[in-house]
Amino acid sequence: MSKARFENKTHLDPGRFRYPVTFLQEITATQADGSMIVSYSAILSTRAIREAVTKRFSPMGDIILSAGATLLNDYYYYTIRFIRNGFVPAKDMLLSTPDGIFTVNAIPELDEPANYWKLLCVKTDKIITT
Repeated sequence: MSKARFENKTHLDPGRFRYPVTFLQEITATQADGSMIVSYSAILSTRAIREAVTKRFSPMGDIILSAGATLLNDYYYYTIRFIRNGFVPAKDMLLSTPDGIFTVNAIPELDEPANYWKLLCVKTDKIITT
């Protein structure tokens, strides 16, 4: 057994968490005539670190081209702290930021035990009113 002390190698400076983000949940309600109304409610508001994904390579390391244009124009990483109240971000969850609405594409944990999540998000064209 190693006597080395545990060291958190993914410690992030708390001062970098300054970008406000809100997680949104889609709620559908059925009316008396059978039609459905879709609305969104805020689940959690927190602060995140925002990092742009490189414009030349995809997250897997491949260059993505579609008709001569890259498809990574609006991809960003949002790093949030692990929230102890049981909230777990899910794929395809919506994220509201001052720059618009984003869809979560991937959610890797940065360390073990989980202290941070690094969310890979892409900008959507949804217009959401809460």
